[in-house]
Amino acid sequence: MNVEAITTDQLLTVGGITAVTFLVTAIIFRTAAFSDAFKSRFGALIAALVGIAFAVAASIVLIQPTTGDSLLQAVLTGLVGGLAAVGVNEIVSNAGTTP
Repeated sequence: MNVEAITTDQLLTVGGITAVTFLVTAIIFRTAAFSDAFKSRFGALIAALVGIAFAVAASIVLIQPTTGDSLLQAVLTGLVGGLAAVGVNEIVSNAGTTP
């Protein structure tokens, strides 16, 4: 079985940021021991901020010329990735339940 290595271009897409944001927010929620009410109220905000922080940091480090357009694109990509991570979290948490 031959598995290709993940490139930085693939990591900076919405899918890559979603995966990293999902893992980081899961670690934050498990180590900080937030209540369920806090998670349901501020979970999307925390995930969006983590996604934005990751995307902007990766944009600054990996894509050297930082213009206003590239930073805006990084913020929007991080925002969408963070909110997608919230959706993934809902799917994972509701996987065992039936409506």
